[in-house]
Amino acid sequence: MEGEELTLLLVRVIMSGISLVACLLMLATLCGFRKYQTVAGRLVMVLTSMVGASASVNLLTPLVHLNAGLCIFQGVAMQFADSASGVWTVIIAVNVFLIVVANYRETDKFEVWYHVVGWPIAVVFTVLPATTTSYGETAIWCWIRSDATLGNVWRFACFYVPLFVCLLAIAALYLLIFLRLSHTFAELPGSAKSAKVVENERRMLRSLAAYPLIFLFVWLCPTINRIYGWASGDDEVFGLLLVQSFTVGSQGLLNSLAYGLDSHTRRRRRKQRPGRQLSHFRQRRTVRASKASTAYVLLSDDDDEVSDGDDAATAYTTITTDELSSSTTSSSTYSSSTSSARSEP
Repeated sequence: MEGEELTLLLVRVIMSGISLVACLLMLATLCGFRKYQTVAGRLVMVLTSMVGASASVNLLTPLVHLNAGLCIFQGVAMQFADSASGVWTVIIAVNVFLIVVANYRETDKFEVWYHVVGWPIAVVFTVLPATTTSYGETAIWCWIRSDATLGNVWRFACFYVPLFVCLLAIAALYLLIFLRLSHTFAELPGSAKSAKVVENERRMLRSLAAYPLIFLFVWLCPTINRIYGWASGDDEVFGLLLVQSFTVGSQGLLNSLAYGLDSHTRRRRRKQRPGRQLSHFRQRRTVRASKASTAYVLLSDDDDEVSDGDDAATAYTTITTDELSSSTTSSSTYSSSTSSARSEP
């Protein structure tokens, strides 16, 4: 194996290994904090599972050239997992949009439709290249071969064009969510705008901007690489392949940091003591949102307190910072309705 190929292989395997570990830790965190009990938490778990599956398949790269069947398996599995990851990233953004912008208090009724729509799309994009036996070796890994019949057509029709559509959809949805949150924060009464609340507001808005940027970071270089390869006929440019190996391999790590290992979850983990009941992680208080249509829990640095929350009246929908971070990108937003002023124990 030549030096360049060895470098590409090491970068891809190492980054995929790190991403797989990050995905497993994230799934353990979601299960440990019982976030699977909410629609948003389950959506993030599906996305994490697909990203983790992609990372695990990438670990097979050193072996795929030894067996044709294993090579085709990697190509098919990678196409399905990566296609599903893009689809479920959009679904998570849609779920947050429905709660924050469309004011749906419960999105449970949409969950079955998320699955009905999401999985068939990934299956179709995976099956179509197989109809022309287009899966095989490409660079040092296996995917849709550029020299296969309709290979480049399938690459763009079944992956890169849908990927670009996903990116546009995610950017548009998070822009609307960002604008809605900015408007809601502007309507908070002056008494609620303490320094901690303002800082949490800024952190939440920054996290929203990160999700589409992560998606763009992961897939921009592979897209450029494929467009260049299609236009020039050179499908193996070392520099582009090296950056692609790094960015695609880091997808699980970046998603875990953005969706699951938010600041609130990390503080909860630090405060958790052995033997403590998991119900502790669902304790929260609400802060009044004045004339805004939605009230947002703005957690202080101390998880057991809410900034200026002692004078809070009623808040019929609460969205915590960690829940929004987990449900967006993304995107895990939990909503709970209350009918009278109360502070949960």
